[in-house]
Amino acid sequence: SCTRTEQGKYLGGAYVARRQSVSSEQVIVGGQALRQTTNRIGDDILQALGDLSELDQLPCLTTIETRQGSAALAAYINRNPIINEVQWQSSTESEFDLRNSNVSRLVVHGAGLRSLRLNEGLSTLILNGAPSSALRIDAPHAGRFLRLLCSGALAPFHGLDQLARLSLSAMPAVDFDVVAQRFPALTDLTVWGKPGLASNVTSIARLDRLRSFTAYELFGYGPDDFPAPAQLPALSSLCLTSLPLDAAKAIKASYKKAAALGLDLSVTRPRKPEWLAENLHNAFRDWDGRAHISAAYAKKAAQAYKKLLATARTLDGVSDAETAQAMAQEMVTAYVSVFNQIERRSSIIETVERDEIYVALEQVLTQTQLPDVAPLYALFDRLRDF
Repeated sequence: SCTRTEQGKYLGGAYVARRQSVSSEQVIVGGQALRQTTNRIGDDILQALGDLSELDQLPCLTTIETRQGSAALAAYINRNPIINEVQWQSSTESEFDLRNSNVSRLVVHGAGLRSLRLNEGLSTLILNGAPSSALRIDAPHAGRFLRLLCSGALAPFHGLDQLARLSLSAMPAVDFDVVAQRFPALTDLTVWGKPGLASNVTSIARLDRLRSFTAYELFGYGPDDFPAPAQLPALSSLCLTSLPLDAAKAIKASYKKAAALGLDLSVTRPRKPEWLAENLHNAFRDWDGRAHISAAYAKKAAQAYKKLLATARTLDGVSDAETAQAMAQEMVTAYVSVFNQIERRSSIIETVERDEIYVALEQVLTQTQLPDVAPLYALFDRLRDF
């Protein structure tokens, strides 16, 4: 049965009494039989409802997921304090007002949204999609007690000027000057690269309230770019994973004394330039996220490039020209076979992808010392099925 008694202080007596009597019996909601203990619903139920009041038969309902949100549904969320998580996407509603709700976790797809008003108790806001730069987010205390999560880019919007905690994931690039200017009151900053290129890393020093900084797979900066301990006086935790080798060495040395005095310091997985060439500059990193290419095929393409590059590096150490040419032919054959297999299974290789496959090969071959690469291009054209 539903036993969310910890939320009783937010609920009226009738709500509490009804919740305490809930069993595993079924009720009809939107023409479907659901257990009374159901706590999560989506559009399959919402779009079949004759009236939103049917949801009152689900006293344990805490999570709503919808791609077809409406003003009526927003009003229902506001007057039902047991609902604490909402995943919202609406192409018809330009305003979403949750000021009277008890939502603690909100996922919003921002396309088409111009006004988002948040409630006092919200702790986590996940902003997905590509919100308009006209979007205005109003929150109590200007976001001082909120964590904002964005993926792929720092979404443009107005508001949350006192935001305390920011997490950026799957970032191909991040400009810390923009971050520091936009959210100067940050106390907690986490950035996950895709891997990603970081610019204006020195601007992190402008975040003088920063207590925790975490970065994973961020590159493009050197040993002199990262702020010194004295520039981040409030910092108590610094965790850097997968970063340039020279920067890692310098940061470890610079923060050694601070770590001895109590700073939680972790600097791991330093990367050599060779790793960056295979991953950060991988010719197929942009395949990950394309609408018609699955993550599995994007990974196969990236691995094919890594293998191509690794093999090409060994060719310059082969003194016999005939042997080197034979190895190069095997290398090209293996490279093409990966994409032939992908094309046979999925037919995802279109004009853009075809050009990228060729350009990646061309870039690798021009780095070798092979005397004649023309036969390798001819082999590529002869073998490819895409």
